[in-house]
Amino acid sequence: MNRKKHLEDGDKEFLKNIKILDAMWTAQASLAWWHEESSKLHDQAKKVEEDFQMGAISEEEAIEKGREIGSKISYLENKGQFERKTWENIISGKK
Repeated sequence: MNRKKHLEDGDKEFLKNIKILDAMWTAQASLAWWHEESSKLHDQAKKVEEDFQMGAISEEEAIEKGREIGSKISYLENKGQFERKTWENIISGKK
């Protein structure tokens, strides 16, 4: 293999590695966001429960807030599955 061809192949490999690292960084940032949002929802759910037990909100308000939190949890579960699949693809070299 001549030197020029070797460098061209090395450049292609380098660019491929940069793309993989970029995909990993993006996925990691997304996972960090997902984790932060999940923690916030956990705290919100605890607050709703505490407020209801203390009589600060009515049963109807607690149910409505619970539905809102449930909807957000469903979104985050789907997002988590997507992120898991993204990581699998990055690690396996599919992305």
